[in-house]
Amino acid sequence: MIRKPIVYRAHMEVTDEALMALHALFGRPFEKALELLEASCVTYLRATGGRYVVQVTGSSGIPYTLFPGVNYCPCPAYRYQVIGTQMFLTCKHVLAARLAEITQKGRDLPVTMEDLTRVLCAAANLDRNGVNCDPKPADLI
Repeated sequence: MIRKPIVYRAHMEVTDEALMALHALFGRPFEKALELLEASCVTYLRATGGRYVVQVTGSSGIPYTLFPGVNYCPCPAYRYQVIGTQMFLTCKHVLAARLAEITQKGRDLPVTMEDLTRVLCAAANLDRNGVNCDPKPADLI
């Protein structure tokens, strides 16, 4: 993953060389991540106490809930192309979330701790008692 965003933070822009290097490393998911970033598809759900998760709304309109700094996404592309065939290092949703953090282009949405718990349970297909259930799209903010 991208570890040191020093080049961007120093100049508040990404050089062509950096873009080419990132594309060489991540390939097609990087291109798609830039599209998600430009479409403002990254939202930080922030609860009191500094706890937060990231939601990236994919091109299909489905929001994927991600943990900051974790290279995992519940999307089908991650399961197939990252875990399964190991064609890519990560998916467009994880890359978009990380790029949004570096460039500070994500949207902040303050939520209560109860709302954050509800989002996490919905993402894990669990109800509040830890029982498996099918999430409803409305449960995923």
